[in-house]
Amino acid sequence: MTYLLTSQQFANEMNARLPATASNITPRKITTWAACGLIRDLSTTNRAGFIPLDVDAFIKAHSYKVLPWEYLRVSLIELRPDPIFISCGKVYRTHAGYDGANRLSLSPTMVRRAITSIWPVSDSVAQSLAARQVPLIGAVQGIVEPDMLYTIIDYTRQAGRTIFHTKPASQEVRRIIGAGALIGVSRGPIAQVVS
Repeated sequence: MTYLLTSQQFANEMNARLPATASNITPRKITTWAACGLIRDLSTTNRAGFIPLDVDAFIKAHSYKVLPWEYLRVSLIELRPDPIFISCGKVYRTHAGYDGANRLSLSPTMVRRAITSIWPVSDSVAQSLAARQVPLIGAVQGIVEPDMLYTIIDYTRQAGRTIFHTKPASQEVRRIIGAGALIGVSRGPIAQVVS
């Protein structure tokens, strides 16, 4: 029988390995990461349970990083149905949020759109971000994965919010994030320009 770590034990282990300025990992963050398919919860009860080797690999793959450039950070939660319809009733996106395991087998386009639309960002800010091709970085409670990285190239407005049109992130962004990262996320808006 494999011994499973609780979300509290996982949080304690991660906090012990992080710099003091980043050691604010809570059991709630851990369960959100599991719900988003970032780490496997193997418990058969209502309490989360994680394999110690998985926890160790997760921590090693997500070192704390301070990003050296301006970017738009968007806060992601568990993938959920949230369709957006555009002209003529055409579906622009079917879901919002993130599922690292892609358990619903969404197409790459729908995965991207679940991350890059629809955010409460003003026209002036969106226009500036697109003109400067600023990175858009999705984060689940601070965790960033390579498939959450984009470059903003344009935007449209829908229902008072912004849909960002993107291309793949630059090589520099991908190099710095690597296989994954933990970034600081301050309390505040769900979409925030960080510089």
